Amino acid sequence: MQINDAGLQIIKDSEGLRTRAYYDTGNVLTIGYGHTSAAGAPKVVKGMTITAAEAEQILRRDVAGAEKDVLDLVKVPLNENQFSALVSFVFNLGRAQVADSTLLRKLNAGADPASEFDRWIYDNGKPLEGLRKRRAKERALFEEPVNGAPRESAKARLQRELAALGLYNLKIDGIWGNGSQGALDKFRAHARAIDTILSEMEQ
Repeated sequence: MQINDAGLQIIKDSEGLRTRAYYDTGNVLTIGYGHTSAAGAPKVVKGMTITAAEAEQILRRDVAGAEKDVLDLVKVPLNENQFSALVSFVFNLGRAQVADSTLLRKLNAGADPASEFDRWIYDNGKPLEGLRKRRAKERALFEEPVNGAPRESAKARLQRELAALGLYNLKIDGIWGNGSQGALDKFRAHARAIDTILSEMEQ
């Protein structure tokens, strides 16, 4: 799976295009859409210039690393919009921060992680408008359905709901085995207990 045009545009809009090498806020030589020598070829040197087409080629090579990170870190199925939003997110923050994030834990647990995008708007403890806008775009893309995408099966949706309640911690795959049934039995037991308590309260 690769980032789609909408995801790539988020990165372009957020990073901005510079066709002449410059020093970023961290005093690192940068060019194109935020490319530095640390990301790989080409090495950025003082006075270097590139075309807009070359900048896009470099960006796509740089993005490939973030694509791999998303594929490695995420253990649940993603549609192309979800994948692309996460690639932009990882491209900006780096693998290490995302790997330790609540967003990733929620996602892999089958819960809805979309609200977690909104938390990543700070730099050195201060909220930045640029990051707020980027996170809003990433969240919107993550939540946007893909036309023609197959509807998740009822069993998979039930697994997802049980996972959100903390009752199911296995892969959300729509395959109904002992783990799925056990989680459903726990839910029903909790529901019966709650009904009993509510009945007592109403007496």
